[in-house]
Amino acid sequence: MGLPTRPRHPYRWNMPVTIHSLDGARGVLVRGWGRVDDADFLAAHRAHFASDPEFLSLQWYAIANWSGLLETDISPESLKAVAQLCLAATRVSPHLLLAMVGREDLPYGLSRMFEVLAEDTGWAIQSFRDEPGARKWIQEQIADRYGREVAFRKDPVAIWEPAGST
Repeated sequence: MGLPTRPRHPYRWNMPVTIHSLDGARGVLVRGWGRVDDADFLAAHRAHFASDPEFLSLQWYAIANWSGLLETDISPESLKAVAQLCLAATRVSPHLLLAMVGREDLPYGLSRMFEVLAEDTGWAIQSFRDEPGARKWIQEQIADRYGREVAFRKDPVAIWEPAGST
């Protein structure tokens, strides 16, 4: 099975988002910036979780870095909907590590709220103020769980890049 070159969905959203596979599909890096609303937030997550289940099953960790958000009105209902998508993904990825990054108070607070809403996944979820802290936590967790190291190397193709971003 090869890495997907593009997701199989029709979504395009205004918020700049890139989703890259890392370390031979063992990890995922999601970066978002600009303005995001409920529709943007839900579309991005639905697109990600529409990936091939076999591909999702390879993942040990994910970093969602929302430090570049300038403004947002993501509702608690949208956070709950994404938590439900994550719960469904536990069928193929039951032991995921999820590190969420938000430098500013709003994205950090949304990340903390999501931790509570996604408790039923059983995933290890932590919120951080910076990406180096998130990466350190993931490295420690992967070493403890699998006795392996992660390098956070981007794989050759993106899982998702909006049209015109390359």
